[in-house]
Amino acid sequence: MALYDVHPVDLPIQLPSSISQLLVTNVVPSEVQMREMRGLVCTFEQHRITLKREILRVQGILAEMQKSQAEVENLISSLEAGLDSPIRRLPPEMLSKIFEHCLPLEEKSQVSTNEPSISHAPLLLGRVCSTWRAISLSTPRLWSFLKLVVPCICTDAVVDKQRQIMSTWLQRSGSVPMSLRFIHQGYSTSNLSSIYDTVISYASRWRILDFLVRDKSAIDTLFPIFEASFSSLEYLNVHSDLNKSDGEGHSTIPSAIVNLSSTSLRRLALSWNSMDMSKIHVPWCGITHLSLMDVRRGAWSPPVFAYLDILCQCPNLIECVLGIGAVEQRSPYVFVDLPRMERLQLRTLESCTQTRRMEMLFEAINAPNLKEFTLEETHSDNPASYIAELTSFLKRSQWLKKLSLRSVWVRQEEFEQLLSAAASITHFSFHSCHVCLPLDIIDSMTPRISSDGRATCLAPVLESLDLEWDNADVLESIILMMELRQRNNTQGRGVAQLRQAGCRPSQLIQCRTLGMQVRDRLLALGGRLQRCYELGLVRLDIH
Repeated sequence: MALYDVHPVDLPIQLPSSISQLLVTNVVPSEVQMREMRGLVCTFEQHRITLKREILRVQGILAEMQKSQAEVENLISSLEAGLDSPIRRLPPEMLSKIFEHCLPLEEKSQVSTNEPSISHAPLLLGRVCSTWRAISLSTPRLWSFLKLVVPCICTDAVVDKQRQIMSTWLQRSGSVPMSLRFIHQGYSTSNLSSIYDTVISYASRWRILDFLVRDKSAIDTLFPIFEASFSSLEYLNVHSDLNKSDGEGHSTIPSAIVNLSSTSLRRLALSWNSMDMSKIHVPWCGITHLSLMDVRRGAWSPPVFAYLDILCQCPNLIECVLGIGAVEQRSPYVFVDLPRMERLQLRTLESCTQTRRMEMLFEAINAPNLKEFTLEETHSDNPASYIAELTSFLKRSQWLKKLSLRSVWVRQEEFEQLLSAAASITHFSFHSCHVCLPLDIIDSMTPRISSDGRATCLAPVLESLDLEWDNADVLESIILMMELRQRNNTQGRGVAQLRQAGCRPSQLIQCRTLGMQVRDRLLALGGRLQRCYELGLVRLDIH
């Protein structure tokens, strides 16, 4: 039986012969013929009405058929998509692994960047469908990263809600090691002990603990938690930036923090003021990443000998960040060999530059495999007095690749010593509010052909340069340096091609007047800059 019933309409397809013959002549029809022709007109008019009605009916049938066709095609497409979609063919185990990569984590510290929210994993994944929700709830690692923020204006109800969130994450994470970032935004009188008690209850589960506290009462309740046994702890970061006007900020760290016995501890970061290093006892031998920084310039910093005593116990140290600024009272000091050290950052505090502190540190530390070194002075009114010791330190670090000097006051004659000592660097950054990189030094970094046909210059393998300029001539010298380095690189003369350069105006100059000069000079140098890009320059930033 047909899906749709369509009846054909029978039509008279021929006229009577007498009428058809009459129509091809000029003969006037007779009265009989006239009556017959009028009858045929009426008959055909009825057929026309019938045809119109049938056409409308068939068009309605066609529209329904077209609608049904579209629906069937949509169903087929949905079924084919369901059959062909890779995500639907994935087993739950693989989908669970993909879910883990949806977590918003900091690449370096592996702590969560977002508070629990239905806009982010893992809660977002459970809102897609019941299957995804079941998979997300059965994936413990999805719930092993947690960030909690206690706002400035906080009530006990808010604290209790945060504790409940923590408990939920701990339960859903099963037995997987946990990561917690806890931020107390400050100056609240709410009791945080319920949150800390939960941390203590699951002490053996914590792999990463990252605390930022800004309230004295919160600090007092924080440190007793470290009396617990954190057997799985790998990374501990405690940062406090109490307001400078808060006199209580000068108190020493409670001794509770010194009793960390986790043999799995690898990363330790403490940012505090009035820290007593002699009271911090952790398994130093296992530490690979260490950061000890003061949060209040000049108010405190452990003496260098305290740092050296600790560094002696850290043979596996790979990365270290230290704040230097206390008055030295003890000598002699020990020599420290750090064979695995790759990255070192030193930050001098306000009263440091004219003392023996930095000299002692540079003389004592030997890091032959150091690859990155950053030195920053937060405040200095005089040229640095430790350049000779720094030069010797750089010579001992023969594998150094990245050198960064920030706000360090270097005399013009000392630049060549530093760059000669760090001959293997590929990245050099220099920014200072006191001096700019002298034009003579830029010229010394520009290759010159020696008598044996080889090119000689400072930092011959340099690939990235970042500095400040105080006159337009510096820009032209840098472009000349790039051109000659590219030319000598292509000719195989032992000089690397400079691929990245950053140049910004120094604070020592008036930028409005100089800006016009620089603009005009750059317009004149446009062709040479384009040629540098064609030869391989990747980035040139001129602010």
